[in-house]
Amino acid sequence: MMQSFFNNCLFCRKQLPEDANKSSREHVIPDFIGGSLVIRDVCSTCNNRFGSEVDHRILEDSRIINVINRLNLPELKQKVAEGGRTVGKDTVSGEEVEGIVVSGQPRLQSRRIEPDGISIPEEEAKA
Repeated sequence: MMQSFFNNCLFCRKQLPEDANKSSREHVIPDFIGGSLVIRDVCSTCNNRFGSEVDHRILEDSRIINVINRLNLPELKQKVAEGGRTVGKDTVSGEEVEGIVVSGQPRLQSRRIEPDGISIPEEEAKA
């Protein structure tokens, strides 16, 4: 763990407690994806905000899940992938489609179809 080098929070510039042991511990890389480097130059308000508003959004980024899968990091994959988002190619249209990870496997995300059915723009229907 690193000690505090600054007197103010790196983010909001609020004065930090003089006793470094009382300042908040912020993981530079989130703990839940294996980050162990901790800094103390962040106030508890900013640290809490990052924990509740920012860190969990990492798992909503399909690129993060895809990198974890490609790097073959089984422990990390197990820890963060389940329920996370992923992107794949539609085998018919070739377009990228979003999905979610279920039991370690990518699955298409189900979509609700309105009672009226599916509508296709006229230009596409003629193609």
